Amino acid sequence: MLFQSPTASLNGLRTTGLYASDLWRVGPRLSFTVGVTYDRYQSYLPGQTGPPVGPFNAQQVSFAAVDNLITWNTFAPRLGFTYDLSGDGKTVLKGNYALYWWNPGTTAIDSLVNPNAPDWYRRYVWKDTNGDGIWEPGEQTTLETQKGGVGSTQLDPNLKDQRTREVAFWLEREMFPNFGVHAGFIWRRIDQLYQSDNLNRPVSAYDVPITVHDPGPAGNLGTSGPAIQAWNLDPAALTLPVVNLLHNTPGKDDFYNIEFAANKRLSRKWALNASYAYRWNRDNSSAYFGNTLRANSAQDVSNPNDAINTDNGRFDFGLWAAKINGTYEAPWGLLVTPAVRIQAGQPYARIFTVTMNYGSQRFLAEPFASEHQDNIYLFDVRVEKKIPIGNGRAISGFIDGYNLTNANPAQNINWNSGGTFQLPTTIVPPRLARFGARFDW
Repeated sequence: MLFQSPTASLNGLRTTGLYASDLWRVGPRLSFTVGVTYDRYQSYLPGQTGPPVGPFNAQQVSFAAVDNLITWNTFAPRLGFTYDLSGDGKTVLKGNYALYWWNPGTTAIDSLVNPNAPDWYRRYVWKDTNGDGIWEPGEQTTLETQKGGVGSTQLDPNLKDQRTREVAFWLEREMFPNFGVHAGFIWRRIDQLYQSDNLNRPVSAYDVPITVHDPGPAGNLGTSGPAIQAWNLDPAALTLPVVNLLHNTPGKDDFYNIEFAANKRLSRKWALNASYAYRWNRDNSSAYFGNTLRANSAQDVSNPNDAINTDNGRFDFGLWAAKINGTYEAPWGLLVTPAVRIQAGQPYARIFTVTMNYGSQRFLAEPFASEHQDNIYLFDVRVEKKIPIGNGRAISGFIDGYNLTNANPAQNINWNSGGTFQLPTTIVPPRLARFGARFDW
């Protein structure tokens, strides 16, 4: 049950940034690029007035300005190198390290701890006492979540900014004139994730064992499906007020990427680029492809039920993609540019929802990545004709063809148990042609 009153919420952010870099050559074959970025982020809240008196708001409240909500002074080093392995410039090893601090903007921090939230609400567990399927005053029971109001939010004074660290290596080799190959590895980690959780409902408070049953793909709730060990909230925590605390979580996201590519520069009337990449994800996400997996869109687990059928709360899966595109100078001055793109379907797991003693909870019915959406295969092409008109000017006409094979794989599907399980919500658009012209001067 949601009680809601709109309001004009105000947030602010002051930023300052500096960047310095230098190139250092160590002999004819090795060079380094070094740099550092400094950013200062200061969040603040101006004076504000809450929503007017209404059915769910007994009195209007004013909030004093907070000039310095939190300040971060961040330094981010950058280091790169290039080494000519063969000494002839045809085999090159490259590497980079970089640290990136996230710009919090005016929503990541301010709006989460602003007592004058954009939408004030209280969400309760609804108990339909008369069984008529219609909410009536007095049928709300346990308070699940709350936004807006004095004392409803707190900010951890030791909150740290989220950051991304990246290490990358590439090996490039010119095999023969106009043709080269490339291989690379990239590791990226995002940590110091922050989210807003109820201070009076820590993960440790979910300590009452309970058995829930998988309703199956059809969503038939009952006790006949496979049993899953779950956890209810300690009854003592149910009566405590909601106090949202914005804090860092121990969670971290890791991404490992390998890529291979080959490139032929334009010669003898044709050019070609081909690549293949594979990425391992070990990340904390609240949603993929429009399907919500965690409570309250959290970046990390809010309770032990969020971690069921995951890798300690993280979603562990792999994705691959390949593409080939080229250019061919055809007869009659036509330039033909075909492109083939192939990518793996998103891994997923079936989801079902159970009402616990603290409210609704989503569960993964199976280990994440047990299912896969459709692989996507696309073939596009452009045919262009350029007509010079003198003085370096030209008119070009072109025809673009998209999805020429008229493939129709589902891009997004419903992961939730029930009558709409695996129902496509978005599919690849059908075959499409576009005509256009361009004037160059």
